[in-house]
Amino acid sequence: MKLQKWFTAKPLIVVLTLFISLLSFGQTHSSCQIIFQKIQDQAWKKDSRPLSYTEKDLKGYLQTGLITHHELVGGHGISRAQYVTYQNGTMGIWKRDVYEHDHHVIEGGKAEIMAYKVDRFLGLMKVPTTVYRDLKGVPGTVQILVGYLKEEVLQGNPTELVLFDDLIGNFDRHNENYLVTKDNRVIAIDNGNAGASVNKGMTKFKVNKLIESYEKSQNLLKLEEKMLTENTEGYSPKELDESRKIIHSQRNEFKSKTLQDMKTLIGKKSIYLKLKETSDQEWTDFLKSELTDRQIHFFIERRQSILNAIEKARSVFGDEVFEKELPHQHSN
Repeated sequence: MKLQKWFTAKPLIVVLTLFISLLSFGQTHSSCQIIFQKIQDQAWKKDSRPLSYTEKDLKGYLQTGLITHHELVGGHGISRAQYVTYQNGTMGIWKRDVYEHDHHVIEGGKAEIMAYKVDRFLGLMKVPTTVYRDLKGVPGTVQILVGYLKEEVLQGNPTELVLFDDLIGNFDRHNENYLVTKDNRVIAIDNGNAGASVNKGMTKFKVNKLIESYEKSQNLLKLEEKMLTENTEGYSPKELDESRKIIHSQRNEFKSKTLQDMKTLIGKKSIYLKLKETSDQEWTDFLKSELTDRQIHFFIERRQSILNAIEKARSVFGDEVFEKELPHQHSN
């Protein structure tokens, strides 16, 4: 989860210096754990500035650091997920790389890594840092444990993950495989079913339906306005004016609601540009370590369907369909 994305250089140096000092003087792991938990709790805060180097450090530690404890997660499912604790107190979730379900072999590890890579490439920052890591000789992946979370039970399927899930072919999102931070940021975990070798179309990315619904509403309001203009008998000028104001207000209200829903689905323009400007061959090269040729083929098909929908939305609303992007919130 790009921890560097939310720290200024000075606090980071202080944290790292304190961590090194604790190790040097042989302090308890619990002290280290407090420091790293604070880092993890800060990880998804929106208002911190990005740095570019500690993601690599975090990945390196998750891959090579000493795991001192592991235990099965309650309701661990078919991937035999386990909590793992590292020597410095950092915690993660480990899952098998390959497992069976309903007589099918599932390469969940590759799917987890692919989801993480695509998330970082697009600048979404919704998937926690995920790496390949063996546990007692068994190949698997570790995903850093996320803190700073809300405690209430989650419901439904968050629209913030719709574009991402339809793109990576993850049709298994539900209330047990995403998290919400205390500042309402949606986090995508448990992506082992991504990389579908089929094209179900845009199962959740309903931009075209929003456009269709919007255009129907506008046509009905235009017809109502026309009928009002053609049938003025019995109405005072004031009543006609009030009726026109109501129609105008309804038109603006429906447009505002449609754009709000679209922005949640589509996200920032930088994401759209990354999708558009990355060629099919570049996507193929980027994904070939984790996906088969067939999976990549359908990934590219889904990408094109998403792009077509966004471009249709832009033809109606222009760049109003995109969320506003703060100067430091760009993909890198």
